[in-house]
Amino acid sequence: MLNPAAYVSVEVEADAMTVRPSAADEDGAWVSLIGPEWFIPLRVAVQALDAHLDVEVRSVGDAVDDGWRVEIVRRTEPAPEADEVTVVRFSTGADFAFEPRRSLPITPV
Repeated sequence: MLNPAAYVSVEVEADAMTVRPSAADEDGAWVSLIGPEWFIPLRVAVQALDAHLDVEVRSVGDAVDDGWRVEIVRRTEPAPEADEVTVVRFSTGADFAFEPRRSLPITPV
């Protein structure tokens, strides 16, 4: 989500990060799709580590165009598993695994 570093403008702290406009936004990269209006991927990512974790997302400055900040917070009650995660449990798309590759015969012409 935050790579390559030269492409995404982000300041990372121990329990928060601030994302500012960058080339990634100009290209419509994945990080440009998340923010205060839609942060489910961030929430699901932290809850995969601990169901008690959650995120609070807000705009930086006067407008979303100035960037956004996400802070990780701990809730007393664990969150239920997100629907987006539940569907993966029975989806055959989740069975993907890398397999050993063999070299392709490439002959320069």
